[in-house]
Amino acid sequence: MSVKKIIPLFFILISISYIVFSLSIEQRRMIGDIGGWDPGSRAMPLGIGILMLLTSAYLFFKESLLSTSKSTKLDKSQRNLIIFVIIISLIYILIFRYIGFIIATNIYLYSLAFFNYKKEIKWRFIPDYLTGLLSITIFGLIIYSVSRYTIRFLFLMGKKNSIEVFTGRLLPAFISIAIAYLLIFLVNLLAKKLIKYPDRKIILSSTIFAIIVTQTLYIIFKQIFWVNLVSGIVFW
Repeated sequence: MSVKKIIPLFFILISISYIVFSLSIEQRRMIGDIGGWDPGSRAMPLGIGILMLLTSAYLFFKESLLSTSKSTKLDKSQRNLIIFVIIISLIYILIFRYIGFIIATNIYLYSLAFFNYKKEIKWRFIPDYLTGLLSITIFGLIIYSVSRYTIRFLFLMGKKNSIEVFTGRLLPAFISIAIAYLLIFLVNLLAKKLIKYPDRKIILSSTIFAIIVTQTLYIIFKQIFWVNLVSGIVFW
């Protein structure tokens, strides 16, 4: 992956992190705002995060498309991809609070990765895309659950046996993410041996990428910095 693609991807992750941070800010309004014109304390940082996300996603796909084309002009399929990025980014922002950080972020990053590999949008991609959505939702929740219960187990064990390092932030986070990475690595290794078709490998690569990034962001924000991430429909 070229530097020109890595930089927008990096800012996509920064944008997601900033949106997560914005939504965790306590919503406050000015005293005496009878008319309800004050958008609240989240409005400015959330707006900046959305703008950063849309811009970064656009640049990421634009560079990806231009790198495979000799022409500097975007054709119809390339324009459709960029429009798709904008739409999926807006959908991510809209559904974030309803279905939660884990599922929404997994789906968003998977979608970006999947169509980045495909380089275009075709109706024949829909079955593979939906298969990937189902896979990443299930596998993402499994990895999340393992990390979640690992941290809880360490905390309870540390509290019961007066082991302070297990009731803190860093060591449980490190152990949790290490176990998650190990599970992801083993599943990826096994799946690569079983999957022979290139289209299925794209699903696998997109899924693994999205889960690694999402789980890493979750551990950093939730466990280390104790940011109150939106749970959505993930009630456990």
